Amino acid sequence: MADREYFPCYHSYFKKCEKLTDQELGRLFRALMMYSSTGERQELAGRESIAFDFIADDIDRAKINYEAQCRQNAENGRKGGRPKNRPPSIKPAAFSESETSQSEDEDEDKDEESISQSNQDTRDCSKRKTTIRSTGRLR
Repeated sequence: MADREYFPCYHSYFKKCEKLTDQELGRLFRALMMYSSTGERQELAGRESIAFDFIADDIDRAKINYEAQCRQNAENGRKGGRPKNRPPSIKPAAFSESETSQSEDEDEDKDEESISQSNQDTRDCSKRKTTIRSTGRLR
């Protein structure tokens, strides 16, 4: 597998390593870079050895995940990868016959009520117009 050119260095490490001196933090960072690139563990004598252990675990976990992703990508490539320039699919404008609503009867009742109410509103509006025309005022 290809070697990674980096290792994960999370912001949460700052809080965990805040009690280390600059010298200890420098030794820790050098040891982590060496471990990430070669896999070789250096002997650390101070408090930085404790931080090295939990950060090295994160490096190992990231390396395992990276190798798994590389294997998956290689397998997908052998299968032919992503299809090239697939034609856009045409979405249906309405439901097909197999995609009916579960409450068709309720929908039909609501539609009939809506039409009935709409017709009633139209009749009321027509009556008002007739009344206004004949009397010249709105009742």
